[in-house]
Amino acid sequence: MVNGNLMVNGNLAELLAQRASEAGWYDKPAYYAPDVVTHGQIHEGAARLGEVLSSRGLSSGDRVLLCLPDSPELVQLLLACLARGILAFLVNPDLHRDDHAFQERDTEPALVVTSGPLRDRFQPSGVVEAAELLSDATRVDPGDYKPLSGGDLAYATYTSGTTGPPKAAIHRHADPLTFVEAMCRNALRLTPRDTGLCSARMYFAYGMGNSIWFPLATGGSAVINQVPISPEVAAVLSARFEPSVLYAVPNFFARVIDTCAPDSFRSLRCVVSAGEAMEIGLAERVMEFFGGIPILDGIGSTEVGQTFVSNSVDEWRLGTLGKVLSPYEIRVLAADGTTAAPGVEGDLSVRGSSIAPGYWNWPEPPAGSDGWLDTRDRVSINDEGWVTYHCRADDTEIVGGVNVNPREIERLILEDDVVAEAAVVGLRETTGASTLQAFLVPTSDALIDDLVLRDIRRRLLNRLSAFKVPHRFAIVERLPRTPNGKLLRGALRMESPAKPIWELSWAEPQSDAPAQRENWTAESAHPADGNVGEVTLKERLAFLQLERDRLVADTVCTEAAKLLVEPDPRSLDRDLAFSELGFNSQMTVELGNRLAALTGLRLPETIGWDCGSISGLAQYLEAALSGSDTSAPANIGSDGLAAIEEELKKVEEMVSAIGPSEKRRVADRLRALLGTVTGGEDRLTERIQAASTPDEIFRLIDSEFGES
Repeated sequence: MVNGNLMVNGNLAELLAQRASEAGWYDKPAYYAPDVVTHGQIHEGAARLGEVLSSRGLSSGDRVLLCLPDSPELVQLLLACLARGILAFLVNPDLHRDDHAFQERDTEPALVVTSGPLRDRFQPSGVVEAAELLSDATRVDPGDYKPLSGGDLAYATYTSGTTGPPKAAIHRHADPLTFVEAMCRNALRLTPRDTGLCSARMYFAYGMGNSIWFPLATGGSAVINQVPISPEVAAVLSARFEPSVLYAVPNFFARVIDTCAPDSFRSLRCVVSAGEAMEIGLAERVMEFFGGIPILDGIGSTEVGQTFVSNSVDEWRLGTLGKVLSPYEIRVLAADGTTAAPGVEGDLSVRGSSIAPGYWNWPEPPAGSDGWLDTRDRVSINDEGWVTYHCRADDTEIVGGVNVNPREIERLILEDDVVAEAAVVGLRETTGASTLQAFLVPTSDALIDDLVLRDIRRRLLNRLSAFKVPHRFAIVERLPRTPNGKLLRGALRMESPAKPIWELSWAEPQSDAPAQRENWTAESAHPADGNVGEVTLKERLAFLQLERDRLVADTVCTEAAKLLVEPDPRSLDRDLAFSELGFNSQMTVELGNRLAALTGLRLPETIGWDCGSISGLAQYLEAALSGSDTSAPANIGSDGLAAIEEELKKVEEMVSAIGPSEKRRVADRLRALLGTVTGGEDRLTERIQAASTPDEIFRLIDSEFGES
């Protein structure tokens, strides 16, 4: 030891055993599994297993594949490999058979150590059950430690494969001592009195550090379980063994809050989160649930070996990843390769002595020649050193040629109490167009129905630029994640798009148009005594023009409201730009398609942006329907059965008082006149009032407006 720290040169298994002996930890619990296993039992068993491996012909430089659940035996086998200079590959026993076959081909191990049910997945000549080795270990004396340097290879764990094929990151004997210094001493202040409970398994870097290196290096202990730890199991184990630190990932904490009672975790002095950034809303709920103890979010990677940026028990701030942990260095680079200014988002890189020197069977090392590892994370650092997570660089969604940070959207969605988890990704529609879709996991016993979706989307429209708001929502029981909790966005991107929100079975938007039509019909179109002379033809035509304008505008407004999932079209400002209403290009195209179907007009895809607003689009449609010249091509289709046409049929009925025998002729003339009648021409009013027969009326019309 140097100043309380392990020396960084030597065989890691030997250094840990020496430290346990010198510090008097040999008889202290190292694991509750559930029976107590002491530090001395761990190290002595590892030394015996090392001798067993040697007796089977394994030596320094060989490789062993450890495919086992969490257990003291797995820890002993790992240390046994390290003791003899054997490179240990820890793999997940819950993987698919094909994944295990790949790992065996990739590592070409001298020996595979597993348990009975998995034995037939591997080559018979090179597989052994752990129980057999443990039995052999009872009949041999502890072996010696292979003299090694801190730079010799020790173990490897596979990356989660979120950015490509899984790769095994190789670590050296000295590497764990670096992140023990960073996390145990600098962030958590772990002592021999601490007991940890971790939801992540030992074959992941996060779980390995929390459940293997941390207790063995500090004299503390860990609660472990052979089967994966659920929130309910965590509550039982916590109540029984009273851990002081709970390590997990954000979605695990979310489920704990939903399913467990705080009293089960009363022994905790802090909780640690990693795997992905914890949203501020969840962090606040976690802090309240656990009674205000420190909530320590951080970030690490398989390549680094554990956490390199974290909040600490001495200094923590919700909504951040904390600060860089000594002895690591970090930097944030802008797009031009220069250091990003404080508070400006950029690409995170880390440098430190524990970064894996390479991947197994992979030509390119994780870090560059200058030692900097690009983590593929987007963060910002303020002028006090606090790091805020934004997104994975490869999580950035490109929709309609625009980059979208999905985490910004997810944070807002998670403000709704009924949403436990949310993920937003870009999908491809059948047309090949990209679109955003939100996958939502309800909280326990909550229901996310159409009304909730509408409210979520309206809130997003109020808080985000329109291009960032998803049009599609899918309710799912769980999100796909790696076993260590990382979201598999790639898997979500392969899902088929859900229906756009405007195609769901919403209640039809309410409008006051029917009432207005009824009032107009009663008061203006059909005088009670049938005396047409009380309302002049010009007044009647002018009123019909106004009614037509209103009907067109109401139609545009109603369809716009449907797309915005706005129940009351009257709440929309018709003069406001579509972009300010919350429309993006996809919604505007959809609005144009709907109006084309209603009117029978062929409308350009850019019509919404060209016209700018509901009122502008309504004016364009009215002019196109009347046959007036427009700035964009719009031709009346022969088979378009439109709402406007339906209204004109009603107009025909309204003017029936002019004379039953002239009904068809009046209707035809009105169709020609509606687009051009204007008010304020008193001379025409007088002449129409003086006309006594339909023929006179029509002659007046023809003389004023020309033959149709």
